[in-house]
Amino acid sequence: DNSGPEEYANERDCHKLIQPAGAANITLTFTSFSTEENYDFVTVYDGATTSAPELGRFSGSSLPPVITSSGGSMMVRFTSDGSVTAQGWEALYESSQSYEIISEKSSRADKIKRYPNYDNIIFSLYPNPTKGKIKLICDELTDEDLIIEIINPEGKISRLMQIENYNGFTEIDFSDFTVGVYYVKIYNNDFVKLHKVIYSE
Repeated sequence: DNSGPEEYANERDCHKLIQPAGAANITLTFTSFSTEENYDFVTVYDGATTSAPELGRFSGSSLPPVITSSGGSMMVRFTSDGSVTAQGWEALYESSQSYEIISEKSSRADKIKRYPNYDNIIFSLYPNPTKGKIKLICDELTDEDLIIEIINPEGKISRLMQIENYNGFTEIDFSDFTVGVYYVKIYNNDFVKLHKVIYSE
């Protein structure tokens, strides 16, 4: 919402065009959300302008659902009125382009596509905040291949991990990263999950 760690300002009208080169579609995931309910809004459009069809209009403190565009452009507009502000909102986006991952075991290329939602899968990450390693636990998954991305505070991928035959437990080491807020993205052909991790000294 352009406010950083502070509350957003009154009378804002911000437009953010998401248009990655070569994208077939775009998925937007809100990671925090707090606006003055029924007065300050985030509106997401299925195209490059505000004349495109609306994918959703959100206000209040409930985290919006994951949103996917029908094409390679998405417009996000944030408006606030003349009184009362809040902490604002954050979101991450990704395009539909696939990664090409080389398996260390098989030395073959596996193209892993990203798909949103698979609500019954729950991952536990602890300790969080962490001073080094975190444990990634999911008792519901066995013998699944996973891709894990560590996304740094600048929104770039700091590490990309491939796990074959995940057995419900693995560790992620943050000790070679700088202190800050990271996002751990876990996905395979069936689901995608996003978790915030705080790495502190």
